[in-house]
Amino acid sequence: MADLTNRIEAVLAERVRPVLALHGGDISFASLEDNVVHVTLHGECVGCPAADMSMHLIVKEELLGALPELSDVVLDGGVSDELIAQAKLLMGHHKFSAPPPRLLPLAVANPAPAPCRQGGAA
Repeated sequence: MADLTNRIEAVLAERVRPVLALHGGDISFASLEDNVVHVTLHGECVGCPAADMSMHLIVKEELLGALPELSDVVLDGGVSDELIAQAKLLMGHHKFSAPPPRLLPLAVANPAPAPCRQGGAA
């Protein structure tokens, strides 16, 4: 199993990371269970609309092509430590309070139209 893990890391380092790095992304090997590789995306890949496509066209294709003993490659959907750290940093710079009420009573928000005064002033 250690040999397979080393070969997975080698494929990620040589074939996958350089491609993801072109777009500011990265990948880490999370685990191997029953010949299924679990990976986590990092950097600009986190939350990117093209991450799913990158996962299938780059990561999965490279790993399964190089290591036929693998049965699948799965993207761990959890939030990365990097993203949690960024969120904590952002939240630490802001004080959150309840927003002021912005709802108006229905009569104020949508006043009834004034009666029509045709034919001049009464």
